[in-house]
Formats: sequence, C-alpha cells, structure tokens
Amino acid sequence: MEHLHPQKAYEDLRANPNALLIDCRTESEFYYVGHPVEAVNIEWNTEPDFVVNPHFCDEALRMAGRKDRPLVLICRSGKRSVEAGLELEKTVLRTCAMCSTASRASSTPSTTAARWAAGAKKAFPGASSESLSL
Repeated sequence: MEHLHPQKAYEDLRANPNALLIDCRTESEFYYVGHPVEAVNIEWNTEPDFVVNPHFCDEALRMAGRKDRPLVLICRSGKRSVEAGLELEKTVLRTCAMCSTASRASSTPSTTAARWAAGAKKAFPGASSESLSL
C-alpha cells in the first residue's frame, strides 16, 4: 500500500478523476467533523462499539464498481486507513493508497491531526477548515 502526503493525494485524485476517495472514519466523524468534497464514507469501525465493519470490503467494492479502480483511503490518524487498506489488498486483491502526513510510529494522534489539517488545507482547496480539522 502506498502512503501519500495530502498534496500528493490531491494531485493524484485531480489527475485521475476516476479514483475513489474513501473516508474510513465513523459516520459521525464524517458528517459532524466534516470531510473532503467528493469523499464517500465507509466506516472501518462502526459505532457504538467501534468493532471492525465486517462489510467494509464489500461496501468498498460496491462503491468502486470494479476491482481495478484506484482508491485513496483517509481517516483521522492513519490507523484505520492502513488497517482498511491492508484488508482490501488481502481480500479484494486490489492496490490502494492511504493519505497520511506522518508515519504512525513517530506521531501522536494530535500531531498527526495537526499535520493532516495543515497539509490538507493546501491539498484540498475549497474544503472548509472544519472539514479538514480531522
């Protein structure tokens, strides 16, 4: 799985309008915190117990429409999008990318969120500040 900086993810999505941007956060985060324009929400962990969504891969394949469609996954810290991407690659036999601003090993959730917000404001123009403060 390829790990992309927000600017690179934005450029890749602009260069390939067929690519699908999947936000792996919960539905509450997606709607109440905000999301990039044209992102679709497929929860990796479902509320209220935050268990792994057993239908994630099926839902992603249904939204993608075919197995060879490029996917970019995002979440708040990178943890869910990495887990979801690995499961997609294992189960659906596709390659995908996840958008991250820092490696998970060297960052806390708050610094990762701050880096994402700073990079995403440049990378996803037109999105509100609230939708990028993940």
